[in-house]
Amino acid sequence: MFKEFQVEKTQKLNLNKYVGKFTQEYPMYSSKTVKGKPLHKYARAGEEPEEIPTKEVEIYSIEKIDEKEIPGIDIAETILSKIALVNGDFRQGEIGEEWFAFGEEFWKHTIFAF
Repeated sequence: MFKEFQVEKTQKLNLNKYVGKFTQEYPMYSSKTVKGKPLHKYARAGEEPEEIPTKEVEIYSIEKIDEKEIPGIDIAETILSKIALVNGDFRQGEIGEEWFAFGEEFWKHTIFAF
C-alpha cells in the first residue's frame, strides 16, 4: 500500500517539472548530422563526435488525463515486447537486458498509478 501511494504522489509532484524550456541532446541513434555524418553512424562505429548537438524544446502545459493502476511486471513485459519488435541493429538485446536487470525485483512488487 505504501509503495502505491508513494509512486502516485511522486508522479503528481513531478509532472510540473516538465513545463518550460530546456535543452535536449539528440540521441546517438538519430539521423541528426555532425560534420555531414549522421549520429547513428558514429554510434554504430563505437565513436562519439566531439560535441553532441542540442536543440531547445518547450512544453507549454501538461496534465494528467486518466488514471489507472498497472502492476509493474505488466509494464516490464510490455516494454520488453516492444523492444523486441524493433528491426535493425539498435542494441535491442542490450537494452532489454538492462531493463530486465533493473526491474527484476522492483517490477514484481510495485503498482504504478497513472
